[in-house]
Amino acid sequence: MSQKAKFFYKANEYLDQRDYKQAIENYTEAIKIDNGFKDAFNNRGIALYEQGKYFEAINDYSAAIRIDSHYTDAYFNRANVYIENKSWKRALKDMLLVEKAYSDTAEVYFNLGIIYSGLQNFEASLAAFDKAQMLDGNNPETYINRANVYYFLNDWNKALNDLVLALDIDHDQPNAYNLEGLIALKTDEFSTSLSSFNKALQYDPNNPFFLNNRGLAFLLLGDFENAKRDIDKSILLDSRNAWAYRNKGIYHFMLGNFEDAKRLLEKAFSMDDSLEEIYFYLGSTYLKLKENNASCNMFDKGKIKDCQRCHELWLKFCQNQVN
Repeated sequence: MSQKAKFFYKANEYLDQRDYKQAIENYTEAIKIDNGFKDAFNNRGIALYEQGKYFEAINDYSAAIRIDSHYTDAYFNRANVYIENKSWKRALKDMLLVEKAYSDTAEVYFNLGIIYSGLQNFEASLAAFDKAQMLDGNNPETYINRANVYYFLNDWNKALNDLVLALDIDHDQPNAYNLEGLIALKTDEFSTSLSSFNKALQYDPNNPFFLNNRGLAFLLLGDFENAKRDIDKSILLDSRNAWAYRNKGIYHFMLGNFEDAKRLLEKAFSMDDSLEEIYFYLGSTYLKLKENNASCNMFDKGKIKDCQRCHELWLKFCQNQVN
């Protein structure tokens, strides 16, 4: 066995053992001997990806592709990094190339479903998840992610049907219980939603998204103490979640702390202006603070976003100002 091969196979052993540091060192030694060693670049990219070093992983996958423009595994792996970074268009370009080589592989269509959902092309996402399910009907995550698309399309019955199928395959699926809770919130079944979020948190007690969602359920049930506890913990665990700042803003709005509500809702809005009901709550907060121009501006923007409550409040408080 050549020295290059020794380093490569040793690195593969470390990769299997999840010793990513040693794997990277050995792949690097193999590449030093042969800088055209596409498999070493690809596998080092996997080790870097597992360490959360996404930029370096992309560089390695791209190096492998430059060596061999038909290297499907590298395209597949690079697409996974793009999915992680929410670089949906780049992920789609790579995954469509993979599809040509592996048109009978469920995982390819599962990833395409995720990508199309990220691009908000829900029709294509459903078609991809349908194909993934036909190729492998025993993957609960396919049903959960398809249910998530139905959730965005406000088709609660189909979403719930998919969650039942997922939990029939494997009842240890916290994401399924979390989505159940979100659907229950939509249908004003707040106690049911709380029960579902509790189930999700039994599996993953420090998940910031599950905590934030349970916080909203507590909030809508009028349990402000537990709502604040969950939402604060969610922000502590993930300070980049705009939904948590929105919910903390709603908490202060419901308690009549309008200056605090304004600060938090504006922060959430600056992070993501597509948050559900953000225009209603921010506009209503401005209204309470007698900042009428800002309030009407927010309600007017909300009308364009199909916010029915924004439209009603604009007609009530702002129509005469415009006229």
